[in-house]
Amino acid sequence: MPAVDASSFAAMRTTSAETAVPNVQYGMIYVTKPATPEQIAAAKKAYLDDGRQPEDARLKFEKVDDATVGATIAAFRDATSVEMKETKLESLAPFALLGNVRRISLNKVTCADTSPFAHCAKLQALELRYCTVSDFSGFAALQNLETIDLYGSNVSGSFAPLATCSRLRKIDYYAVKGDQALYDSLGTLKQVKEFHGGLTKMTSIKWLLNVPQTEALVVFSEKIDDFSPISTLANLTHFKGWSMDGGSMAPALGDLSFLANCKKLKKLELPSSNYTSTAIIGTFTDIEELDLSRAKQPVDVSFVKKLPKLKRISLYGTDVINGGAIPGNVKIYKDKNTKGL
Repeated sequence: MPAVDASSFAAMRTTSAETAVPNVQYGMIYVTKPATPEQIAAAKKAYLDDGRQPEDARLKFEKVDDATVGATIAAFRDATSVEMKETKLESLAPFALLGNVRRISLNKVTCADTSPFAHCAKLQALELRYCTVSDFSGFAALQNLETIDLYGSNVSGSFAPLATCSRLRKIDYYAVKGDQALYDSLGTLKQVKEFHGGLTKMTSIKWLLNVPQTEALVVFSEKIDDFSPISTLANLTHFKGWSMDGGSMAPALGDLSFLANCKKLKKLELPSSNYTSTAIIGTFTDIEELDLSRAKQPVDVSFVKKLPKLKRISLYGTDVINGGAIPGNVKIYKDKNTKGL
């Protein structure tokens, strides 16, 4: 394909990144190669000539240099969304220009100094995946921040600075590499309603005693030594205990008695887990969704007739006992490995 002049961006809405840098497509500015100030200026002109508003801009960076990131953000400082992966930044300073941004997604970026983020006052969703984060103080002033996703990141220090983010409702720390002191600091987040973890080195969940407002909790293949703190979560509506199978990676869930006080449960998921009794599930009369797939033992589902609001039950790969007790109005999800239905 012949080279495309920068002035033709508006007409060539499907221009390949191989022929134009940056590449403008459907309101997204793709930056996949180092760009000169002239190229960035041309991309901005093309974007505006296409009838789009500066505040609607979305930036996506991949494998570019500091100078290109800084110049592009300066040109599109009203952008509402910024994505970045495999880009080695020496400084996050350009992010201080993004006063209008609502979503930031960084992948494999080192966040040593998070202070520039303090200027992203409208930020609502923050993804720091496979990043290195040693300081959360830069996020402390973000009063519009609602969710933070730290999937697979190396994290040190404390989550405590996030306690001042008044609208923060969900934190995802799946596969986060940190120490128990880090996980304990989750207990400082008294405004957060959803804690989504899994595949961490966490061994204690005593921090849950400090966050009774919790409505959703996810654990996955973690060596938790005591589940009893969950019994204090009277507001819990969603619990997922995934791959808690009693093997070398995680303990079994026992008789599920730690859920006895969680009477508001609407969604209960126990896929690939081991438990000794299901009787207690029959006391959760608000449950609408139930996942007992790939259970490590036969599962007696006779309790289902006590759940008037149940809409669906997943039993993929499970050996079912008393399957006839499932009412006809309940949607059953199964596969060829399901037995007893």
